[in-house]
Amino acid sequence: APEAIELLSGYVTIVHLHDNQGREDSHRPPYAGSVDWPLTLMALWKTGFAGAAVVEVTPDPDVATSLARAVGARTRV
Repeated sequence: APEAIELLSGYVTIVHLHDNQGREDSHRPPYAGSVDWPLTLMALWKTGFAGAAVVEVTPDPDVATSLARAVGARTRV
């Protein structure tokens, strides 16, 4: 992700934040998979990204659990 962010610098207006294990599009919360978030967030900062960041997580049958996971991810990011 950091390399793609730097390559596309100036073109990105919104980012869709989620994590996975690198094999599927599982929409885990940030920091719950294999994405290197410190490097990814640093790349966004270095390129001057000022757009929107949307955290998407796979819904849990219990709505409160889904919301807690999303809030926890937003707090860490």
